[in-house]
Amino acid sequence: MKLKEKDIILIIGASGYIGNILYKELLPYYQVYGTYCTQDASFGKNQVFSKYDINTDDISPLLEKIQPTVIISATRGDFKQQFHAHKAIAKYVKSNHNARLFYLSSASVFDGAAELPAYEEDRPM
Repeated sequence: MKLKEKDIILIIGASGYIGNILYKELLPYYQVYGTYCTQDASFGKNQVFSKYDINTDDISPLLEKIQPTVIISATRGDFKQQFHAHKAIAKYVKSNHNARLFYLSSASVFDGAAELPAYEEDRPM
């Protein structure tokens, strides 16, 4: 699928390893927004990044505010919370026929220690 110049991209998990690489690669060519969960002040200063915690926040208001045509999910976290977030994202995509969703598997696929806590600044094993 080819992206269009007018696409508005939202990367859920743009502060993570893969999400941030995608953000940096797409930014010169598209209008790109991202989410972060960390307390890192640099993400909060970036005006196209929004704080979003999959465990406590509803993604719907952010989707309505940004109106993305492309959503890239590069987030991780509790499976049940991911399911609820992606259910809301799917509802948005279904109601907006121009929107598309790209789901990148959670980092637990790439990590060698799924039983240990993981943080945004952790490098994949």
